[in-house]
Amino acid sequence: MTVPSTPPEDANLLKAVLPPLLNDFQHWFARTISLLESQTITFLSAAEQTDLRDRIQVAQKQVSASQALASVTDGQAGIEMPVVMGWHKLVHECWGVALRQRKDSQKKESQCKESQTEKYAAAGTSPPEKVSEQPAEKIPPSSRLEDY
Repeated sequence: MTVPSTPPEDANLLKAVLPPLLNDFQHWFARTISLLESQTITFLSAAEQTDLRDRIQVAQKQVSASQALASVTDGQAGIEMPVVMGWHKLVHECWGVALRQRKDSQKKESQCKESQTEKYAAAGTSPPEKVSEQPAEKIPPSSRLEDY
């Protein structure tokens, strides 16, 4: 049985597209793991967060293996489309979690500001004005610390 050869233009396209795509997958998976570990995601149960983290970790290992295989074969090894689509679907899910988390955080921040404003209004006072930062005076060269 003969193995079909890949036309040079297809091989060049694969070399040009595959590494950045795999790097993007790794980037978004790592960001979502970081989000899950550093913030409380109130709209996902603990089981849902664990499931998402587990699926991401499996995908990270698969992407790493694909990156190694592509490197060892000088870009001659490809990845089946259903596998890539599975990673893409997972990245899309990661984006959705990050977007909802950002919206929820902004909403909570806005509600907190409104609550503070209401407290000041109820007390008959106004919130303190934000202090503008004045530029620091320039220190003459002769008195800089590194000159000592």
